[in-house]
Amino acid sequence: MNAGLHKEAIEEYRLGLGWREVIRLMTVLKYDESVKRDVLGKIADDLVKEKRVEEAVIVLESHNKDYKKTIKTLMDFKSFRHAICLAVSLGLDLELPTIADGLSKYLGDLKLLSFKDQFERYRRRLKIARKEQMNRNRVKVKNPQKLTQDELAAIAQVICDTDTEEEVGGEEILMEVNK
Repeated sequence: MNAGLHKEAIEEYRLGLGWREVIRLMTVLKYDESVKRDVLGKIADDLVKEKRVEEAVIVLESHNKDYKKTIKTLMDFKSFRHAICLAVSLGLDLELPTIADGLSKYLGDLKLLSFKDQFERYRRRLKIARKEQMNRNRVKVKNPQKLTQDELAAIAQVICDTDTEEEVGGEEILMEVNK
């Protein structure tokens, strides 16, 4: 009966992510190493799901001795420095190329995000410049019959430009020109 209560307590602590208590109880009850590894692996997975990555790394590295899974978890959460230090300190040189590939991909993603931000800034600036050009053209269009070919071409270029996602008021200019 006592063993059943202990197993139930371990399961409750595991579900509550109380990994320290689970380790303590399994040590006191002298659980088999393979059972300990299974239980601690499940706890580490649950900790990762709850975004408690540092605790999951402690469980995997210090108590479960599952270094490859520890390195993978660190890489998944962009802790490349910690992953490299762990691989070097444990002599897991085979893991270093994997870490380098993950780091390279992450840096590429960061660069793409930077380019996207820069593109959005320039797009907003272009939209403002087009609106200002439209406003200047509205002032010029007081007498549409006296527009020169160059002025009509400039207005048409601004109106017909479809590179931006939003309209810049081209219909209004056409209506003013056609009045």
